[in-house]
Amino acid sequence: MSREASPGANGRENRSFSPRFRRFLRSVAGAKTAQQERDLLASEVNSLRIDLGANDLTSVASMTLRSHAHGAKRLEADGQLLKAKTAELLALCLYGETMGYSTAEFAHIKAVTLVQDAQTLFEKHIGYLCVSMFLHEDHELNLLMVNTIQRDLASDNQDIIAMALKVVSAIASTDMVPSLLPMVTGCLRHEDLLVRKSAVTALRRLFRVAPHLITFEMKRLKRTLADADPSVMAATLSVYLHAAQIDPAKCLPLLDAFIHIQRQAIAGRLSSTHDFHGVPAPWVLIRTLEIITLLDNDDQATNQKIYTIILETLERASKGGEASYAVTYACIRGLDHLVTKPTVRSLVPPLTRDPPSLPWRSISQLLGSKNHNLRYVGLWGLEMWAKLDPEAVGLHRAVVEEGLESEDETIQRKALDILMGTVSEATYEAVLSQVLKIVKTSDDTAFKERLTAKAMDVLDSIPTLDQQQYITHAVQLLPLLPDGSRRGIISSLTKTISRNPLSAATIPALDAFCRNSLLELDVREINLLSFVTWVGLRSASLVPVRLE
Repeated sequence: MSREASPGANGRENRSFSPRFRRFLRSVAGAKTAQQERDLLASEVNSLRIDLGANDLTSVASMTLRSHAHGAKRLEADGQLLKAKTAELLALCLYGETMGYSTAEFAHIKAVTLVQDAQTLFEKHIGYLCVSMFLHEDHELNLLMVNTIQRDLASDNQDIIAMALKVVSAIASTDMVPSLLPMVTGCLRHEDLLVRKSAVTALRRLFRVAPHLITFEMKRLKRTLADADPSVMAATLSVYLHAAQIDPAKCLPLLDAFIHIQRQAIAGRLSSTHDFHGVPAPWVLIRTLEIITLLDNDDQATNQKIYTIILETLERASKGGEASYAVTYACIRGLDHLVTKPTVRSLVPPLTRDPPSLPWRSISQLLGSKNHNLRYVGLWGLEMWAKLDPEAVGLHRAVVEEGLESEDETIQRKALDILMGTVSEATYEAVLSQVLKIVKTSDDTAFKERLTAKAMDVLDSIPTLDQQQYITHAVQLLPLLPDGSRRGIISSLTKTISRNPLSAATIPALDAFCRNSLLELDVREINLLSFVTWVGLRSASLVPVRLE
C-alpha cells in the first residue's frame, strides 16, 4: 500500500490499497461456488479479528521500543503507518459486514477510534464510512462520536465537514440533537455547495429523530429553499416534505413558493443536470407536488391553486418521456387526495365534456397501455375518478373486466376493487362470482380476508336482498377461508339468522350447507364446527348423518 497520501488532480489525496486487499477481492470474485465464497469470507474475518488485535498491542509495543532508538520522528512515522494499516483492515471489515459477517466485537470501536485519531483524509474517510455503516441510531458507541463530529464540523477543510455531516445523517439520535443542531444549521450558510447540501440532509435526520425542532428552524430552511444552487433547493424539499407530513399548517404560508418552484421546473429553468430522459427535473416535480398536495385545506382559493398546479404538471407530463409516467403517477396521487374535498369537486369538469379533460385523457391513455405497471396506475386513476362520477367505470368497463383475467395479481385486485366500489343491484351477482373465483385461486390469506369482508359489505349494501339470497351467497365464502379467518362472516350470518325466523326457502339451503360441512369438516376447524352446530339447532331440521 502506498504509505504517503499524494494529492490528486482535484486537491484530494489518492491512496491505493495493499496487494493483500486486492488479492482478497479477486479471490472472492473468482469463487466458483457459494460455499467457497463463504469459506473465504469466514477465514478473512477471523484473520481480521487477529490482525486488529495485534495492531493495538504488538505494533504499539514495537513502536515504543523503536522510538527509544530512533527518536520522536520515527515514532510519528510508525504511528501513521499503524493508522493506515488499521484503515485498510477496517475497509476489509466493512466488506465482510456487507456480505453478512458481523465484526461488531472487534471492529466497531476501532472505527470510532480511527475517526478520532485520523491524520489524513483517507483515514478520516474510511473511519467515517465504517462508522456510518457499523453504528445505528441506538448504538451504545454513538455518544463517543459527538465530540469528534463537533470538532470536524468546525474544521476549515470542507471535505471533513461534509464527511461529518454525512455521518450525522446516518447515525444521529435524539440524545445527539442538542449538541449538533447549532453547528449543522450553521453549515447551511457555508460557501461550499457540497457542505450546504450535506447540511440539509443532516438536518432532515435531526428533524426525524426530534420532530418538535421543525417549528424553530423553519426560518433557516426558508433561506435554503431559495439557495442559488438547485441541488441544495432540491435537497431542502425532502425536509419540507417531512415537515408537511407532521404539521401542514406550518408549511402553508410557503405554498406560493412551492408553486413557483414547480413552475420553474415545468418550464425547464432549473439546471439541465436535473433532467432525466427528456423530462425537466422529474424528481423535483414529484417531491414538490407531494408537498403541495399535503397543504390542502377547506379554503377554496388554496385548493384551487393546488388543483391548477397539478393540472399544469400533468400537462407537462403528457408531452412524453420515460420519466413522465412517474410524474403522471404523482399527479394522480395528488388528485386522489384532493378530489375528496367539497371545494374541489366543482372544479372537476364532467366526463361528457368535449374534448375530454386533461386528467381523464391521461387516465384513458394509461388504461390502454400494454405495460402492467402503467395499466395499474390507470386503474388507480379510474378508481379515483369514480369517486366523482360513477359513470366513469362504465366507459372503461371492458378494460376493468379484462383486468380481472390478468395474470398480474395487483391488476386483478385493483380491477376487483373498482367493481366492488361501484356495485349495484344489477351487477352484484357478477361481482360476487368474481370474488369467489379469486378467493379460490389466491394463496394470500390476508387478501382473502379483506376481499371476503368487502364482499359481505356488498351484500349488506343491497337493500332488496332477501334472507335466502344473503345467506346463500355468504355461506359460499365460508369453505374457502382458513378457520381463523371465518369469524367475520360467521358473525354477520349469526346476526342475520338471529334477527328473523328462518324462512321455509332458507332452511333447505342451510341444511345442505351443514350436511356438506359435516362430511368434509376437520375437527380442528372450531369456528365452522360451532357455527354448523348452532345452525342445526336453530333450524331444528338437520337430519343426523353418520360420519365415516
